[in-house]
Amino acid sequence: MLYPLQLQTDSNQDCHPNKSESVSRKAKHASHKTGLVISVVVVAGIWNRPTFLGFALVPILYWLFVGKVPRSIKEVFQAIGRGLFNLPYLFNTAIVFILFDTSYYRSKSFLSSSGMFDQFVVSPLNFLLYNRNSENLSEHGLHPRYLHILVNLPLLFGPLIAFLLLFVFMVLYIKNKAHRLVMIMLFLSTVTPLALLSMFPHQEPRFIIPLLVPAVVIATYGLNLINSKALYALFIIFWIPHNFFLGFLFGNLHQAGVVPSLIYLNNLKSAGRFNKGEIIVYHRTYMPPKSLLQIHVREADHIKLVDLQGRVDDFNLEEVLSEYDSFYFVSPYCESQLRQLLGDRFSVELERSFYPHLSLEDPPDVESILTYDNEGLPDWQATFDSLHLYLSLNIYRLTNRKLIVQTYPSSNSFKTTGEYVGDEEYEIMAITLPKITSLNM
Repeated sequence: MLYPLQLQTDSNQDCHPNKSESVSRKAKHASHKTGLVISVVVVAGIWNRPTFLGFALVPILYWLFVGKVPRSIKEVFQAIGRGLFNLPYLFNTAIVFILFDTSYYRSKSFLSSSGMFDQFVVSPLNFLLYNRNSENLSEHGLHPRYLHILVNLPLLFGPLIAFLLLFVFMVLYIKNKAHRLVMIMLFLSTVTPLALLSMFPHQEPRFIIPLLVPAVVIATYGLNLINSKALYALFIIFWIPHNFFLGFLFGNLHQAGVVPSLIYLNNLKSAGRFNKGEIIVYHRTYMPPKSLLQIHVREADHIKLVDLQGRVDDFNLEEVLSEYDSFYFVSPYCESQLRQLLGDRFSVELERSFYPHLSLEDPPDVESILTYDNEGLPDWQATFDSLHLYLSLNIYRLTNRKLIVQTYPSSNSFKTTGEYVGDEEYEIMAITLPKITSLNM
């Protein structure tokens, strides 16, 4: 039955060669178009973040092998040929991105300079060179290699973890070969980037957020495959509260005060409350988006935003801040903590607090929040007040109160005019003048 059909098909192709050539041209045109689109997406993704290649690696291989497992060397070479065929698209798209970056970060006259090739900006290369140095990563925080697998993955995926762990058993029940291959591709699209990202010592949950897409597809297919109402209900019971909790945690608590604090400071600037040469220091927060301050070009030399992040230890915080005279200090530390760290060197004035604000990288001590009464029972009202105190982002006005104090060797009187009035001169830090009546030497 198949043989005559094959003959009939071949004879039809012989009778209509123009139609066959037209179909072939359309197929080649579609292949060119698909290759161009994929090349642009891949280059744009790599330029956005070079780790994109780790997420796209398995889907690209699946596309090159036309969605099937190669059974011969010929099919392997055909896949390599498809990849080489799209190299011009990748190369030309990369050139466009390099030129745009170079024109943005370099002078527009870079083409006329003798060393113009040394001035080209290749962002993914700079990303790799920066992250290759462990000292650079230490400024952002170093984590154990297993953090993604043991902490970040369960945190983001929740009950989806069960389907990933049981995938090997689940795939055995997939009878459709095409469906089975797609599920294997999605599983590898989850495992491969997870393994690659786990090689770097700096690991944050947001780095593996793209893995949610293949994980959700695998879980959905697994639920339909098992077809159990009890399992589906159990999954929903865990899945919905898990997402509500994370949505509240990361959407309303985690670093929630950074943006409102910048908007408030921008309002102060607009109201004319900024001094000439104003300095704003952010401490133990995510990088504050400077654009929210709306600093005009004319104001760029008069307003300075300093991001201390978490790299400044509490022990040398006072030393770091001592170079500034009067400035805004934005920190999750409450006023008592700040006074304890800075001693009496600065006058501390609370400008505004933003509640709630939680930094998961530097959470408050639970023991400092819990409060007990005289009988050893929890004092819930005091605990709530402490919770509000420690879960806020505060804007302080700090002023360096360094005073030059002169003393007379033979008396307890002193003078703060800055003039030399005796045989000896002493530098005394943080003196509140109205409260001081004498100084015993």
